[in-house]
Amino acid sequence: MKVVEIIKRKIESTKTVINAEYPNEVQVALNDWGHLTVRIFDPKNPNEDTLIVFDKTVTYRIIKFIMNLMSEASEHNCEC
Repeated sequence: MKVVEIIKRKIESTKTVINAEYPNEVQVALNDWGHLTVRIFDPKNPNEDTLIVFDKTVTYRIIKFIMNLMSEASEHNCEC
C-alpha cells in the first residue's frame, strides 16, 4: 500500500514513493512548534523510520483544508 508520494517539481519532476505495508504504522502529530508531522515505521524496528515535517504555514493550510471538508460534510449530513 502506497502511503506517501513526495514529488519535487522543477523542469522535470522526481518522485519518492514510501511503501507502508503491514505491519508498518503511521503516526500523525503536531510537534511543540506547531508543525504537522507524519512518521512511518515498523513497530519491530522503531529506530528506523521516515519522518515528514511540514512547516507552520503548510500545517495551517492542511488543517484549514480539513476543517473546510468537515464543515461541508456536516452541512450535507455526511458521516465521514
